[in-house]
Amino acid sequence: MSYISATLRQSVLQRANNCCEYCLLSQEDNFFPFEVDHIRAEKHGGASVSDNLAWSCSNCNGFKGSDIGSIDPLTDKLTPLFNPVFRFGQIISGWMVQGSNR
Repeated sequence: MSYISATLRQSVLQRANNCCEYCLLSQEDNFFPFEVDHIRAEKHGGASVSDNLAWSCSNCNGFKGSDIGSIDPLTDKLTPLFNPVFRFGQIISGWMVQGSNR
């Protein structure tokens, strides 16, 4: 397990606006503290850099674990899991702020 500096942790927290980047739950609405999650796990070559870290509630982080993908039951192909950093940026710049439908 790598060390994530306080500066990097704070950067991830600020980008997420104190919300889980997977489910968008506010940390203020949750009993358990949130944590920094590697989107692509270190054991799969994921780095401890901002673009690979997500602010995560314990439920989302525990459910995802170190998985990086899953088999799509419709196509039977390996499909990468949701990338909250990419999606969160789209939500902030489009759907939530401007009220569009995505």
